[in-house]
Amino acid sequence: MNPGVKSGRCPKCGNRTNQLEAVMIPIAGQAWQALSLQCPHCHAILGVQMNPDQLVDETVARVAKRLGRD
Repeated sequence: MNPGVKSGRCPKCGNRTNQLEAVMIPIAGQAWQALSLQCPHCHAILGVQMNPDQLVDETVARVAKRLGRD
C-alpha cells in the first residue's frame, strides 16, 4: 500500500469506509442522473460522477440511431 494515499478513511469524520453509499441524483433540467458517493457514517460527499450505466445506454442508443438500427 502506498503510504502517501489515505484510502479507506473518510476525510471528514476519519472513520474507516469499506463501503460507500451510492445515491442517484437528478441533474437540474436534464434527463441524466449522477451518482453521489457518500460516507456511510457522516454522509459526506466523497465524489460525484455521471451514472455510468445510463451513459453507456445513451451512447449505444445514439450510435444505433446514427447507423439506422434504432
